[in-house]
Amino acid sequence: MISNLAATLLAAAFQALPVPDTVLRPPGEPPVALVHSAGPGVAVVHAEIVVPAGARASTPDLEVLRTLALERMHGVARRVGARVDARLRPWGLAYTVSGPEEQFEYLAAALRAGLAAPDAPAARLEALRRE
Repeated sequence: MISNLAATLLAAAFQALPVPDTVLRPPGEPPVALVHSAGPGVAVVHAEIVVPAGARASTPDLEVLRTLALERMHGVARRVGARVDARLRPWGLAYTVSGPEEQFEYLAAALRAGLAAPDAPAARLEALRRE
């Protein structure tokens, strides 16, 4: 049985969890959530893609995906002065876009651009693999 103190602490912890203020649910795409912070009008959207263990061994291919994702994200984000980041993680890839809160739709669009399938020609893919 949970003591009153433990129940109170647990309830306080759940209240401290961030709750999305806005959730975009584009058809056929993953939802993107905006969580407001105490910061000065800056929003951050983030997604992590878990890559199966066998595919993680192919780091050059993941680096190609990361590079192409950054290019696509920059194309959208620069319109509103947002920052983008894509990093290799031990479990896969992590994408982050940050910028003005009032431009949330552009931030979400930049993140979706990063998550989209690459559309580069085969020659470009090969050139990136050799880099």
